[in-house]
Amino acid sequence: MDKRNDADLEKMKQIAASGNDEPLLMLNLNRYIVGEYPNGNGYTEWRKVNKQMLDASEGKLLFVLPVRGQRLSNGISEQLDAIIGFWYPSHQSFLDMTSLDLFKRNGELRNQIIDWAAVYRCDPSDLAKLT
Repeated sequence: MDKRNDADLEKMKQIAASGNDEPLLMLNLNRYIVGEYPNGNGYTEWRKVNKQMLDASEGKLLFVLPVRGQRLSNGISEQLDAIIGFWYPSHQSFLDMTSLDLFKRNGELRNQIIDWAAVYRCDPSDLAKLT
């Protein structure tokens, strides 16, 4: 993990411990290993394990958006297969997932099926501004 990831994890812990914890939206930008998305065995198994983790943390899968193409790259050439939105009722509920037995299995499966990924922590209240 790089220093920015460490810093964001620490920020999440501070928010969780602050007494003002709030919901969060995690956006996962994924490019999968060829043949995995959307019907590969590894992808299917990962989604099952991921659902169990979400259920245990009271999180929700909001959407899986297949990416049709890339319009503007500004020099970044990461082609994506899907953007996934996960909602969690609090930063603590997200952090609690790391202590689940399923967490390790989830990571193993992700490593087997994902070629490239970026995960962004967002404020879900901004979604209401879209409508």
